[in-house]
Amino acid sequence: MYSRSVALASLLLVPLAFVSTRSTPRSDQATARVEINAKCAGPNNTAVTVSPWNLTIAQDDDVEWVLDGNADTEEVSITPKQRGKWPYASQPPYKGGKANPARADKMKRNAKGRYSYNVTLVCTNGNTADTVTVDPDIIID
Repeated sequence: MYSRSVALASLLLVPLAFVSTRSTPRSDQATARVEINAKCAGPNNTAVTVSPWNLTIAQDDDVEWVLDGNADTEEVSITPKQRGKWPYASQPPYKGGKANPARADKMKRNAKGRYSYNVTLVCTNGNTADTVTVDPDIIID
């Protein structure tokens, strides 16, 4: 009888142990901001700034790409340089504009590493349109 009680108690504790080992979101989870600006001086003469160029964040942090309100573009598109190598479960491309930042969230488990991505935009100034792609990095440590 004693061994049956111990076995039954063990079975009841297994689900509790499983529940207690689940990871919970960090209380200090953050959203990192990347500032993007583009200025068109003429055909094939576009200056794009991405700050920070190398963004270092922690596991589970989200990222927002914020387009400057005075940029000479209306939209940015964010895509990973290598398909299949991306730390977020939310699927790219992430598109954003001046009023609505592009956003990556729902980081995958154990995403530590360096991830190169593309920022693509069309810079316009009068009748000139210049498509530009730059490739900064996200570093997760």
